[in-house]
Amino acid sequence: MHADAAGYDSENFRKYQPTNPLYRKHLALFHESLLDMADRVEPESVLEVGCGEGFLLRILQGLDSRGLSPEITGLDVRPEAVAFADRTLLGRPNLLAGSCYALPFPDDAFDLVVCSQVLEHLSDPERALGELRRVARRAVLVSVPREPVFRTLAALLTMLRIGGTPGHVNFWGRKDFHAMLARQLTAVETATSTVYRLGVGWVREATAREAGATARMDRSAA
Repeated sequence: MHADAAGYDSENFRKYQPTNPLYRKHLALFHESLLDMADRVEPESVLEVGCGEGFLLRILQGLDSRGLSPEITGLDVRPEAVAFADRTLLGRPNLLAGSCYALPFPDDAFDLVVCSQVLEHLSDPERALGELRRVARRAVLVSVPREPVFRTLAALLTMLRIGGTPGHVNFWGRKDFHAMLARQLTAVETATSTVYRLGVGWVREATAREAGATARMDRSAA
């Protein structure tokens, strides 16, 4: 835990401070899958929408070890989370508070826009996805809980009193998730990692062809 974390608390903060080695492994597998998808875009600039306290921004900074050095920007609706990220992140990425429904950026502002574990909480996820697409120059990468696996596991943990209700209002199976992305993006690919589902789609078909993306490659087993 970072020294500046003393006294800070949020549900998202606790999620990324696991003590259980199995949960740490689960997060590591998810982060590796996300980096693999981001790597394929070869971005020179990345925006994470819903960056929270900056834990995934740290992971995205790992693109440096893959021969990429993108300029990284993070946005979150909670000013206190943005302030925490600003205090604790190395490299001082660009950080600001704002809404995913009205991103304060021009069209085509970032090569890659990432939104992880956010859409399931929103009253209008497709409107938010439209904003992600608007500011993306090349691709949008999204992750959501893998349903129905995640909901079943959450209910079990709640029953055993070792977990809480995550506050999700949207639930996507494999086909529904792919269809939502395909309504606004092209050459959509999806994959799963433990209890999460990931998807990347390209803003323009020509960009997808240039990057060698396939029409669809779903590695999900469920």
